[in-house]
Amino acid sequence: MIWNSLFWSKKGDFEKRLQHISKEEADVIA
Repeated sequence: MIWNSLFWSKKGDFEKRLQHISKEEADVIA
């Protein structure tokens, strides 16, 4: 249970970071 929640929180942070990076890249390209 603890490991599962930890995994999901890490995954969520990773996805947020990925979206943030893609937004920055879009700003650079635009």
